[in-house]
Amino acid sequence: MSRPHIVTHSATLSVLLMYFVLTGCHSSSRNSAPTVAFSKVAAAYQESPYKTDITERDYKTDIIEGRVTGARPGQRMVLYAKTDGRWGLCRQSGQPFTNIETNGRLKASVHLGLQYAALLVDPTYNPPEQTESLPIVGNGAVALAVVNGDGPAPVLPPPKILNFSGYDWTTSTGPIFHAGSRNFFDPANVWTDEKGALHLRISGSPGKWTAAELKLTRSLGYGTYRFQVRDVSGIEN
Repeated sequence: MSRPHIVTHSATLSVLLMYFVLTGCHSSSRNSAPTVAFSKVAAAYQESPYKTDITERDYKTDIIEGRVTGARPGQRMVLYAKTDGRWGLCRQSGQPFTNIETNGRLKASVHLGLQYAALLVDPTYNPPEQTESLPIVGNGAVALAVVNGDGPAPVLPPPKILNFSGYDWTTSTGPIFHAGSRNFFDPANVWTDEKGALHLRISGSPGKWTAAELKLTRSLGYGTYRFQVRDVSGIEN
């Protein structure tokens, strides 16, 4: 092959390689997964854990900021704050969604919580008002970021693991919303005696009651379960 042909073929090959490199970079950028990152975190919730008569008006608010990359047109943010063992939706002017600014910036007001979550969602996504577990990515949820509130969180009694009836159980701790009301659970209200019997109690005083709750560390699935109760003399009728 003559030298002119070699030069021509080399130039053509170089152009093709440059085309594939540029195309690959463009495709990688376009197909990269969207991300959400916080740049300013709202303060941690500092309300007394024993307070049980909390209403929506009692919740203080703070500003949270962040940045969203890779969002598609029409996608919006859903913000949650975690208190009472639940994630509560943070509405903006009565709406469940927070719009993303054109430069990808995110800025919104949230009610104070122990943790905060920002969820990038499709336009048709219907966010739950309250949830014990955050939605997972998929089915309209595109990206998720979770962060602890800024500053020290309220000091709560640590949970404990105990064995009862051949199974391991974990105790609930702190304020948790159950059956339409806010309850405070203290692991000290749960124990087993030397015979292996389980004890649950309510302790405290008016305005500062603490309850007892425990859960299996693993699921046993659906079925019928029976418990034998030996002493209910301390339960008011």
